[in-house]
Amino acid sequence: MNHPKVPPVHRGAVVISGDLDEDSADDVRRRLTAGLRASPDDDVVVDLSRVAFVDCAGLGVLLAVHDRLRVRDPAPLVRHLLAATGTGGLLRGEAVPEDPLWSDPLVTSTVGAVEHLRARWPGSAWWVVRGSGDASDVVAAAGSLPPRLVPPWPGPPAPTVVEVALVVAGEPSALLVGTGGGVGEDDGARASAHLIGGLLQAALGQRAALLAAEGAAAVARRLAEVDALTGLRNRRGWRAALDDERRRRGRTGAATGVVVVDLDGLKAVNDRQGHAAGDALLVAAAGILLRSCRPHDVVARSGGDEYAVLALDVGAAGLERLCERIRGGLADAGVAASVAGACEEPDTGLTGAWERADRRMYDVKRAHRSGVGARPGDPTADPGAGTAARLAYIHEAVRAGLTPSQVRDALAQQQDGREDDEPGERRRPGGEPAPDPSPRR
Repeated sequence: MNHPKVPPVHRGAVVISGDLDEDSADDVRRRLTAGLRASPDDDVVVDLSRVAFVDCAGLGVLLAVHDRLRVRDPAPLVRHLLAATGTGGLLRGEAVPEDPLWSDPLVTSTVGAVEHLRARWPGSAWWVVRGSGDASDVVAAAGSLPPRLVPPWPGPPAPTVVEVALVVAGEPSALLVGTGGGVGEDDGARASAHLIGGLLQAALGQRAALLAAEGAAAVARRLAEVDALTGLRNRRGWRAALDDERRRRGRTGAATGVVVVDLDGLKAVNDRQGHAAGDALLVAAAGILLRSCRPHDVVARSGGDEYAVLALDVGAAGLERLCERIRGGLADAGVAASVAGACEEPDTGLTGAWERADRRMYDVKRAHRSGVGARPGDPTADPGAGTAARLAYIHEAVRAGLTPSQVRDALAQQQDGREDDEPGERRRPGGEPAPDPSPRR
């Protein structure tokens, strides 16, 4: 068996190779004791990647000092024994990989099956191997196994060996092997092995179908929480994020805030430029929000033209900085929006923070519409007209090769030009006065 190369271990590490069984237990115990004495204040790393065989006696040596050990790279047989005995959680380090196909009841049934075969034919040994190559391990075994067993059984079956392949979804999933006690030449043993193998295969097939159905249901649940247009969480996903944060908040006590963003003039864009332009605006705004927020913040499209951000581990000052980044990112792209935030308070929780942020956002929106606190490019009396015009201008400017900074300067100049215009004066897009259309006298 070719074991993968492993990186060097730090001082106090114990590398175990070969067998970890009753015969080697005393030697391993002495080495572990020496490692613990050499590192009285640190855990001892135990490298198990080179273990070829392990039994309960060898595993017991590790468990006796489990509170001081950190296991690294356990070989497949070690992983299986940890899982089969339920002791994997006691040994810190690399987690024991679980195979969802082999549920605990199915493993228990498999153990019972090989023990039945062993009792029926004394002197024989039976085992079930799952996986292949380095990724394989023994699910269940009964009888005296070869001390250097490397699953699956190497080469074609010998006359004294019984092999039954367990096929799931058209692919070999496991192998039932029997040897010794004359089982290879016993028709009854072969028939029993094939019967039990068929039952295990049927159980594996049912388990695989159940896992497939559960996986499909999980995907459906995730899709139910995603907005199809923007790829953000939808309102259902947003509420699920609030519930998750409430549970996390109860454990950690971390500060949390909510930001509400509402696009100004989306209806006007849809009416004047079509719903494709409105969809493009929604997608663009979603991208700006994602870029403005931190990786661990939660961004959702909570309504038609409204977004919500769950800002994790943030105080009032940090929440305001986040709001400013969002405002700046939207403004740089020429997207008019109303933005406001609120921090969670003990008496009202996240729901109260969301409601306060929503009320503050509408205060900002009313101020924009009345012209109070409006920024260059923000809509006032007719927000949709400003948004639609800016989108059209930005589209043409990008096609003409203008840089983002040039587009922003041009938009600002247009706004300044509109403010300087006399009532009734008409101007071309470049800012020059248009000729008076009235007839000359």
